[in-house]
Amino acid sequence: MTGILKDFSEEKVIKGIKANFIECIKYWGKLPQSLIEHEGEIIRMTTGVPVASLNFITSTKPVKGDIDSKIENTIHFFESRKMPCLWWVFPESMSQDFIERLEANGFSLRGSVPCMAADLLNSNKEIPMPQGMTIQPVKKQAELEMWAETSSVGLGVSSSFKEMYMNFIKSFHINDDFKQRLYLGIYNGEPVATSLLFLIAGVAEVNLVSTIPSKREKGFGSLITRYSLVDAFKMGYRVGVLESLPKGENVYKKLGFREYCRVEIYGKTK
Repeated sequence: MTGILKDFSEEKVIKGIKANFIECIKYWGKLPQSLIEHEGEIIRMTTGVPVASLNFITSTKPVKGDIDSKIENTIHFFESRKMPCLWWVFPESMSQDFIERLEANGFSLRGSVPCMAADLLNSNKEIPMPQGMTIQPVKKQAELEMWAETSSVGLGVSSSFKEMYMNFIKSFHINDDFKQRLYLGIYNGEPVATSLLFLIAGVAEVNLVSTIPSKREKGFGSLITRYSLVDAFKMGYRVGVLESLPKGENVYKKLGFREYCRVEIYGKTK
């Protein structure tokens, strides 16, 4: 397959991680209830779900020019829609001046997230399934609705925002295998886990991995992640990537992922 990254140099992998992240924002930004806006190097996108982690700001390169004006316009974009948001600052876009302007305009550091990658050649092994467990790609609207319900529970989406989250997920294009694939884990007839693969910029990104609370500590999250990665390898991908929350970092290391860089995440202080 053309355009598939097979170079594990730090420069190439970091470039692939950032490009995949940006393209995912653009892809989601075209969905019916989403809204995306570009201002120079800045991209801002709301999914229409009032959860900060589902409303994104990032930049394609270092922010220059009238930085304060661009930040103010970004604040207005989200505040006028009553949407919280997070600003993802990748190493290439990091500068002391930019961070000072962010903080002066009411943003504060919420966390530093490792961007990780793994060689999928090492993940291409038979996955022993626990008795009663199946994992399947989402191919039908009914399965997508089941995926939306399961992930809303697994991710802990507030009941106040659940309908909006469900509507966002149900607007996904389920037959677009060349960009996005969703996987649903079912245990003894009950949906228990979800994952999503975003396939662009030459890498396969794992996202929205979740397990419902009553079925945690059974390895289902790790299992569905491995299944997704094996599927990506079968489609020709060599580099699997993800941005990990602290609680998942050790799990991903056991799956062969290692850190290539960190992205600093800033949130608006009320």
